[in-house]
Amino acid sequence: RIRSSCEKRQLLVASIMSNPIQAGYQESIMLKAAGKYADAEKPARTYLELSKQAHGEVHLEVGVALANLASILTEMHQNEEAVGYYKQSLAVRETLYGGMDHAETAESLQKVALTLHTLGRCQEVLVYFERSLEMNKRLHGEEHPAVATDLNVLGVILMKQEQYEQALPVLELSLSIREKVFGDTHPFVATALNNLATLLEKVHKYDEAQAMFSRALEIREKNLGAGHKHTIHSQNNFSDLIENKELESYHQTRRSIDKKPRDTRQSKQVPKTKEESERRATVTHLQRERTPIIARRATTDRRAGETQ
Repeated sequence: RIRSSCEKRQLLVASIMSNPIQAGYQESIMLKAAGKYADAEKPARTYLELSKQAHGEVHLEVGVALANLASILTEMHQNEEAVGYYKQSLAVRETLYGGMDHAETAESLQKVALTLHTLGRCQEVLVYFERSLEMNKRLHGEEHPAVATDLNVLGVILMKQEQYEQALPVLELSLSIREKVFGDTHPFVATALNNLATLLEKVHKYDEAQAMFSRALEIREKNLGAGHKHTIHSQNNFSDLIENKELESYHQTRRSIDKKPRDTRQSKQVPKTKEESERRATVTHLQRERTPIIARRATTDRRAGETQ
């Protein structure tokens, strides 16, 4: 029999009443799902304290309570405090499972690493992600969403460190796994496409990057809508790529003109052919139109990579 929403609510209340410690957890989960993170913090802390009082410092429920509080703090951008709770949750789970491979331990490793990445602590991040990656491979095999996530963030970190040759196969593998697991039109695939396109743009492979940015934008428009922040991010990436291609064309034109032999007897160069005249006109136009873009590019870069 299909239960009504009222009956489901009654069952939930009965479950909470039968286990008072769980009340804080359930309340924090519901508030978090509603996006009320500040309201969710207090019951999450209550759940953690009651769990420790009932079970001691090392218990499965304590590990859950620590991770739950950390996730709420992350949503509130209190990442320094959040990573401390994630590390405590990891320590509890490693102790309970005796250092053996376990899905909850791998999840904790990944959460610690993602939060450290947000804080910009790249060297520390690599240690946790490499452990998470190897554990997830042993637990789930080479082609699993958790493996793809680890590879995705590892690739982004390597890209930020300008280790482009090392980052390329890592990001390509992450994309391949996600396409196989989720299909070609899933938002996780769009994230992988965005990161790989960002790397290709950095190494001046503009045509390949454009095709991937275009795919990512199409997926996000279809799944998330035109007004979603991730869709807008993809639109900006695509527009910026087109600008970069024009700038590259401009610089190539300048270099080709500069290589032409100059007649030092003339105070002003006069184009000798129609082709050279057109090239000079293009340079002048691009120089006028793109100077503000060059200045903006020197101070900002919106494409640092996505860790989803």
